[in-house]
Amino acid sequence: MVSPHSNLPGNTLSVEVLQHFCDGDATAFQKVHDAYNGRLLAYCMSCFPRVSAEDLVQDLWLEILRKRREFQPETGGSGLQKWIYTMLRHRGIDDIRRISRHATVTDPQSLHQQPANQEIPEAKLQRDIELREFNDCLQQLREDWQRLIRGKYQDDKSTRQLAKEEQLRENTVSTQLHRARKQLQDCINKKQNT
Repeated sequence: MVSPHSNLPGNTLSVEVLQHFCDGDATAFQKVHDAYNGRLLAYCMSCFPRVSAEDLVQDLWLEILRKRREFQPETGGSGLQKWIYTMLRHRGIDDIRRISRHATVTDPQSLHQQPANQEIPEAKLQRDIELREFNDCLQQLREDWQRLIRGKYQDDKSTRQLAKEEQLRENTVSTQLHRARKQLQDCINKKQNT
């Protein structure tokens, strides 16, 4: 999970906005969505490469809408972040388990012979392949887009920090991050469908 830092998007949302979000206010929901959607997509692409990041995040937003009254706005932005990422991890893990249940196993007996705390070799191989695909796709991005993706999602820098470092306007950085994520997801999808 992304560690809580002051430059994270949820920390820019006031308790009042979070209360309106819990009460079902559409404008407050849009603010929460805008603050997190890009990070959630990138998080899914890096942590759950076998799962469609866009589908997973879309399903997550539906769950957030259904459960928004359960969130306690007084916990502030860090509480919101923890709440959202916890739901996302659970959904991602559930999707991976669902995919794994449908995978073909050549020798079902071998599953029972694996120690409980040891990763099944086929699953480890699949995870390694997916991580390699993700890194290959990341390398295919323009160099400046690679820096933005790594800065935003690996180094956890704010759009403002990235804009200053790259000597660009914040809107330009946001646009380039959006395009970079789209190109990255398209590349991953192509690799998984071939």
